[in-house]
Amino acid sequence: MIHEKIYLYPDRKDVFLETYCFERGVCTKSDAMLILPGGGYQFVSDREGEPIMRAFAAQGFNCFVLTYSICDKARFPQPLLDAAMAMKHIRENAEHDNINPEKICAVGFSAGGHLCGMLGNMWHLPVLRETIGVPSEVFRPTCVLLIYPVITAYEYAHLGSIQTVVGTQATVESLATVSVDPSVVSIEKNITEKSVPAFLLHTADDGLVPVENTLLAAHAYHKAGVPFEVHIYPFGPHGISIAKEETGPAEPSVAEWPRLATAFCRRFL
Repeated sequence: MIHEKIYLYPDRKDVFLETYCFERGVCTKSDAMLILPGGGYQFVSDREGEPIMRAFAAQGFNCFVLTYSICDKARFPQPLLDAAMAMKHIRENAEHDNINPEKICAVGFSAGGHLCGMLGNMWHLPVLRETIGVPSEVFRPTCVLLIYPVITAYEYAHLGSIQTVVGTQATVESLATVSVDPSVVSIEKNITEKSVPAFLLHTADDGLVPVENTLLAAHAYHKAGVPFEVHIYPFGPHGISIAKEETGPAEPSVAEWPRLATAFCRRFL
């Protein structure tokens, strides 16, 4: 497997894409998976990076793990710009990495799930096209996998993630007074007919990001007529990753999710 580290901006070393691609020279092009680890927009989780890469490489994907803007650099729309830049790199280097540029999925976890949700629902925003200078379609993933995602900026919000993205220590009640409209970063408010198909996973006893986040997203996808699939498991802590001992508590039923997610992706690839 070929591993490369790609800096997405010439003046920043904190935002980069790590590529994990099968050896070139194979006749059949691989599908691609952009991986967005969690971390509450305060760090980028290791256990939602390489372990996820290994899980999806086993399913035949060439994988790309994004380290995106965090902390005071994570104010909207910067993380979304980072994800859009990653999509641009993957598509522009499809021949080099032996992938099909029309078959690029994205998976995100917790705050990375929020970023993945923004990418899957806001890929067409003018700010991306105008800032990066390429057509909006370059940023569009084929489908997204939202794993115990941060979704809403309202009731049931994971305040730490939302506060970082809007650039304030506001409470839910006072978010309406900040310069970044909370509806802009609330995924369920941005699901439309332009949204890409979504696979959603959560555990009912998630003690950090309430399961209502996934339920709100599922309702919005249904209302918009966008294909989606939801898996709610009764047990498992937040940040369960691949649900095997190497990343924390093992939950055999939850550990099936990469296979289920791949089956969902294949319907659209």
